[in-house]
Parts: sequence; C-alpha cells; structure tokens
Amino acid sequence: MIEAHRTKERYIQALDRREPAWPHWAEAIRRRGAEQFAQIDWPHHRQEAWRFTDLTPIVETDFELDSRQGLQLQPTDILPWSLDEATTELVFVDGHYAPTLSRYPSDPSDPSDPSHSLSAAILAGNPTLQKHLDAHLEATDAFLALNAAFFRDGAFVHVPKRADAGLLHVLYLSTGKRASHPRNLIVLERGSACRVVETYAGIDGVAYLTNAVTEAILEPDAQLDYVKVVAESDTAYHLGTTQVVQGRSSAFQSNTVTLGGRISRSALNVAIDGEAAESLLRGLYLADGERLTDNALLVDHARPNCMSRVAYRGILDGSGRAVFTGSVVVERGAQKTDSNQVNNNLVLSDAARIDTKPQLRIFADDVKCTHGATVGQPSAESIYYFKTRGIDEPTARRMLTCGFAAEILTHLQVKSLKDRLTRAVLHKFSGQPAEV
Repeated sequence: MIEAHRTKERYIQALDRREPAWPHWAEAIRRRGAEQFAQIDWPHHRQEAWRFTDLTPIVETDFELDSRQGLQLQPTDILPWSLDEATTELVFVDGHYAPTLSRYPSDPSDPSDPSHSLSAAILAGNPTLQKHLDAHLEATDAFLALNAAFFRDGAFVHVPKRADAGLLHVLYLSTGKRASHPRNLIVLERGSACRVVETYAGIDGVAYLTNAVTEAILEPDAQLDYVKVVAESDTAYHLGTTQVVQGRSSAFQSNTVTLGGRISRSALNVAIDGEAAESLLRGLYLADGERLTDNALLVDHARPNCMSRVAYRGILDGSGRAVFTGSVVVERGAQKTDSNQVNNNLVLSDAARIDTKPQLRIFADDVKCTHGATVGQPSAESIYYFKTRGIDEPTARRMLTCGFAAEILTHLQVKSLKDRLTRAVLHKFSGQPAEV
C-alpha cells in the first residue's frame, strides 16, 4: 500500500511537467483526467472487474514519466511490424509521433487524408476531434483517468461520408523503461468504411508500460474492421481500452490478438446505439511462461433488431494465467436482439489456469441470446488419429494447437498480418524463437 501510494504521488507530481500546451478544450480533458486520477484508487482484487488480475507489479514499478523519446529508430528497425498493404502507416516511438518512419499515400498535411497525428489535429483545432475526443468513455478506473491526464499523441482517423479509407496501420513501439499513454480516435461518417490495425510492440528485455485508449464512433451505415495486436516484450505491461459506439445499420468487426506482455489486459466496450447494427468480436490470446493475459468485453444492446457475436480462444501453457470476462447486456426495448458468446480455451500444462466468466444480463423478453465456455486439453482421440498416420505425439499436439488458433486467425483480412501471426503461433509452440 505504501509503495502504491508513493507511485501515485509520482504521477501527480509529474502532471505539472506535461507538454505540449494545447488549446483550452484539450487541456480541459487532461485537467479532468488528473482530477479523477487523484480521487480514484488503483484497481485491486476486491473490485469485481479486477478480481483475478493483480496489477501490483505495474503499480510498484518506477517507470520514467518524462516525455523524452528513447532510442532513435531507423526505417529498417520497424520492418518486423510494418504492413506493406497499409494505405497509411503511422509510427509512434515511446509515445512520440515519428514522421520519418511513417508512410502516407499523399502529403501528410493534406486535410483530405483520413489519418493524422492526434496532437497535430488538436493544435489545428479540428472540429470533429473537439466533438468526439473523450466524449464516449467514462474514467471508471485509475488507468483510464491516467490516460486522459497524460496522453500526448496518437492516431486520429476521420473518414468522410461514403468514403473508403482502405487499410490504416498504427504502430506503437517502446524502447525504454517508460510509461506511455497513447490515445486514438476513429470517426467514420455515414456510409464510410475503413480497416484499422493497431500494433503494440517493444524492445525485448525492457520493462515498460503501455496504457492505451481508443475511441471509435461509427455513424449510420459505417463499417469498421478493427484489429489490435499486442506483441509487447515479455517483460512489459499493456493496459488497453477500446470504446466503440455504433449507429444505425453500422457494422463493427474486431480481432484482438495477444501474443506478448508480462501482464496484458485488453478491454473492449461496444455500445450498440442504433437499430439493425451488427457487431462481430473475435480474439486469440496466448498465456505461457508466467504471463497473465486478461480480456474484458462488454456489449451493450440499447436498440432493437441488432446482432452480436463474440468468439474468443485462449491457449495456455507453462504457468500462464488467463482471464476472460464477457458481458452482454440487452436493455429494455432492445427486442429481437440476436447474441451469441463463446470462450474456448486449450490448456497445455497442469500449472496453467484460466478464469472465464461469460455472462448475460437481459431486460427484454423477445431475444435470442446464448453464451458458453470450454476448457480442456487436446483430446486423446485426436492425438491417436495423428499417431495412426505416423505423426509423433509432440508434433500432433503442436498441429492441434496451431489449428485451434487458426480458427481465429483465418478471419484476418490482411494477408501479411495473418501470415505473420500464424508463424508467431507456430514458432511459439515448436520451440523456435517467436516471430511477429
């Protein structure tokens, strides 16, 4: 408790050293975040949302809180994570926008380009940004408030009506023992479409913290394909929250893939606030060694005739731990809701552990909602089948494990990313070095 209090005091003292000086409306967001952070306790196990996730190692680590950038990277340094198919690729190093590493299809100062640095858009007084930034997410825990207080940059994606922005890649790299607080805002106007990939990675052996927040607003008939890849160093920490608001007849598809991080938690909140909207959420998480991976989902059906699907898969090995909390809420009046939620887990070690809690809260009477979870090992029958065809048991287990993961990865629409993640899973369970 003493160490946690001391850490909080360090953050509060660092608030006075924040840069840059922004317009008053943006500074008001940071001031509000600072006030909330001072009043909210760190998350702890007595809170239901954090009952199985111990953040003590994060709270008690003295991360560097200054805004300086660490290593100066070269274009070749980002190749392991870069996506050639991306129309635009925004790169941030230690929370700083790196224009020499980023890639645009046109002049980055062109206002018709759908993606920009958040800090540059704030300084330019973008009206869409003023309307939506921090307007859809409540600071329910100290780390969300901390992000609002400390964020300095991120990606701002704004797709105008009936436009298709193609594939946008946002890459965050950490190089030092720092705490960074990226902030992303995605706004899709009526009838527009976009595919956004967020990748979070870092230098191996460095204990850093990434505390990220993404807000996505889908106006009527908009379509967003959103992919989040957590490939942090195995000694690092990742806390991320994505808040999505869907309008009428919008379509949101999400794939969250967690491969790294000593402790990683990805929260995904979807507010279905328009009739006939559809939401499809998939996820794959690996928890090996002594890693802890936590996925927390909330799908709130507030309007009738909407559909949601949740399908998450976990692979646990060594002394790895995983937490899955999936909550689907059907509000009064949200009749004809069609929702299905399933969490399947493959446990490869007796020391591994999964705490899974899919749940439904239904306040309407004309709905079709199901949920479930499975936890198990590769079946003896399946292994026997491989053996009868001359395949040894270790190889059979690896093939079954990769096939289990492929049920999620096969849905990725970016080929180079799908191939890269498939290789990473294969290497992880074949005893070879991981490749992301």
